[in-house]
Amino acid sequence: MWYIILIIYILLCIYYGIYFYVRMASIHISKEDYYDKYKRLQNLNMGFKYMFFPIPLATIHELYLKRLKEYRYNPRFSKLNGKQLTLLDSEKEIAHLNDGQLIEENIKSVDYDVWVTEDRSDILILRYYGESCRSYIECDECNYEANGRVRTEIIKIATYDSYGERINFYECKNCNAKTSISETIPMKVRESSSSSSSGSSYSSSSSSSSSSSSFGGGSSGGGGAGVSW
Repeated sequence: MWYIILIIYILLCIYYGIYFYVRMASIHISKEDYYDKYKRLQNLNMGFKYMFFPIPLATIHELYLKRLKEYRYNPRFSKLNGKQLTLLDSEKEIAHLNDGQLIEENIKSVDYDVWVTEDRSDILILRYYGESCRSYIECDECNYEANGRVRTEIIKIATYDSYGERINFYECKNCNAKTSISETIPMKVRESSSSSSSGSSYSSSSSSSSSSSSFGGGSSGGGGAGVSW
């Protein structure tokens, strides 16, 4: 039995190693620009497979990180006039970002790269996930990733026979819009003699109520698209 398990594990290692390498290679040889390659590669998530199959995927992961860095920081050229673009540092890029984008950068929900030609004839602003991207959601009022949860109220406690309910309250760091989202709390699970614990996930849904006053600055360029001005 152990030989069979070992053979199956080796075959899975080979399969996942080849699978991710081929997927990365197809992205690398595509004719897309660096930004589109970066986004496609970023969505190629190894997830738990990296933990269970570290031998083949460790090398693949190193290549994965190398390619992400390459796609983000390799030299770029303007699509308008062919001139080389230069990546601005964090201080110089401020002049090219609006108020909402600066707030996103301050709370680290989004990280912007600003590329410009030497004569400022073309400016390219690229949007990437920030360190705190999981802590914020997009605001329905101003469309910036600045809506953070401020508190949670339990409306109904979950029991072994019924679901519970909680309300999460959000406030946008940009336009101060206040939103509440109701979520269902899963029922408790009784422990059986065969298992000491059981995990569960909840499903969330419901209407949200909000009130806000949005100040000028407009909306940033959609869910991850580069903006060329």
